[in-house]
Amino acid sequence: MPSRATHKNSKMIGADGGDLAEESEAKKKKKKERDPLDWEDDKFPKMADRPVEQAQVDPSYLAKMRQEAKKQYIEALGPDPAKVQRTWKFHFGICALENVTQNEWEVFVAVSETGNKFDQFKNRLHGNFQYTKGYKVRGHTRKKFKRMEQVYSKEHNLSYKQMQNHFVTMDVWTVSKLQFNTLLGTAKRSFYDLANDNVYQYIGIKAAGQAQAQKGAATEEETQKKGFQIGNVFVQCLCSEIMRFDIALNNWQFLPKPELKDNTTKKKLRLGIPTGPKKGNDTFETEPSDPPVYSWARGGMFIYKGTKESLNNEVLTIEVLGQKGGQWAPQGKALVGLRGAIDYPIAVGVVKILTTSKNDYVQGRAGGSISMAMRSLALKPGQNDEDSSVPRPMQDLTSLTMYYIQGSVQHLVVTVNGADGLPVADPDYGSSNPFVRVKYDGTVEQSPVVMASLAPCWNHTFYIPVRFIDPCIYKDKAYKKNIFPEDLRPLVLLYLGESPFTSWSGLDLTAISARTVALHKTGRSFAVIQGLALDAFDSLDDHQKLACAARQIQELCDRGLELIRASSVHEEEEEEDETPESGGEAELESDFGEEEMLLTLLKICTSMSFSAASDRTSAIRQVRRTARHLLHRCEVSEA
Repeated sequence: MPSRATHKNSKMIGADGGDLAEESEAKKKKKKERDPLDWEDDKFPKMADRPVEQAQVDPSYLAKMRQEAKKQYIEALGPDPAKVQRTWKFHFGICALENVTQNEWEVFVAVSETGNKFDQFKNRLHGNFQYTKGYKVRGHTRKKFKRMEQVYSKEHNLSYKQMQNHFVTMDVWTVSKLQFNTLLGTAKRSFYDLANDNVYQYIGIKAAGQAQAQKGAATEEETQKKGFQIGNVFVQCLCSEIMRFDIALNNWQFLPKPELKDNTTKKKLRLGIPTGPKKGNDTFETEPSDPPVYSWARGGMFIYKGTKESLNNEVLTIEVLGQKGGQWAPQGKALVGLRGAIDYPIAVGVVKILTTSKNDYVQGRAGGSISMAMRSLALKPGQNDEDSSVPRPMQDLTSLTMYYIQGSVQHLVVTVNGADGLPVADPDYGSSNPFVRVKYDGTVEQSPVVMASLAPCWNHTFYIPVRFIDPCIYKDKAYKKNIFPEDLRPLVLLYLGESPFTSWSGLDLTAISARTVALHKTGRSFAVIQGLALDAFDSLDDHQKLACAARQIQELCDRGLELIRASSVHEEEEEEDETPESGGEAELESDFGEEEMLLTLLKICTSMSFSAASDRTSAIRQVRRTARHLLHRCEVSEA
């Protein structure tokens, strides 16, 4: 227990500590005064006592200094990108006319390009017009043209600001047999708005002659303001800037197939990329590489001039040359799409050779890095193309993809609906910004980013072209029987889940030709049947689930046959009798077990994913027949 003396001393220490704190606070509050310098005397005024005088500045000189500083800043940044004249690829056509009034129309459309100052009489009397055919449009109906009316297909040299003041004007005229034609209405939109919208868009038609009836309203602008909308013009417009792409290929390797044991001779690569749309390839041949590791540091430099959308449809050709008997002979070829090469700088292709042997068809894999730099043709290297006073116009990517799809090319169609239960990638906000990236046979595509979501909903469809090293693979019977199924294996592996898609919901995979909607829907039925058959493999002992899957497959087959019969793409024969005949294929299927029947369904769906509609008809009937046998076997087992 402490004594009283100790307690007293502690009080004294506490009191002294409080005095020291008060002194320190007083020193802080007291203004610090410095010691006077040698040259200062008592007459020298302190800073607080000195008078303050406003500086005398000439306003004109100050404005001149500001202009010079602004000029130096602009010179450092370079010219405004919005004022640089660029080259644009412009395609414009009219697809349909819509009449929202009660009267029937007999009209044609006169299309012209006008500037900002629109002179009604000068432009319509002396303008350069493109005319469409005459059409009859009933009231409250939309008239779709059998063939699109192509109006313009040319190149324009315009800056962003000039595009805002450059218009496409469509005058709708009524046809009169006894007197002059009458202007019914006008549809008008600037080049900038056309380049910022979808490829397929519509423009409202405003009635003409409404403003002239009022006093002092005789200009075209007032006519457009006073006129009401009487219809719509549906157009197809492609407006894309022509760019220069510098492509560099580096650090390439070739890995031969181990089963072939072909790693004892020298090899080299021949790489090729087109120089522009519908132009030949610019090729680069590497130096020979010694076995057993084939690698090349340089793969060549290439220049492509075209739009970004046209580059997405181009192909990087990789040829492997092997040394045999002192000469270089082709050993295989790989085709890698350039779509997504700007975002994903790695290219990998499967090297294949045209042969009827399944074991020798795939020769190995070739891959490397692909770097790409993009700039406008109007800009010099290193010139600033950012901080534009007018934003760069961009059309919707999905509509551009659909515009460039070629009907003669087979496509793998991947529809990603959404995902659930994704991990948190941003711990600060407790969320993620997910996107989907699809890889197929060297082609990489990426979906839009969904911001701040752990259960995103994309509803995005990828159209990936399926290319073959030779058209004979799907035309010649021998190649189609032996080699064609080998090209379909990546599709089956994707659907079986040997990719990041396994944990995602709402994924539809199919490969179809983009010619008709009917064939597209029929191809999707084969993909759904594949999924039902794969799910049934997990419940072979449960006959109720197998029977339910068989019924669903039968319903899908019935729907598919209805779609094929309804489509006008081909002539459909009469439906065959579904009663199983004695012997033959039906009798053979009845002897199969549940597992063999499911494997038969998978084999048919996989082989018919790329087939034509005529072959697809017999295949879907065979699938329905097999599903019926499976249902019958399950019912017998339950009984």
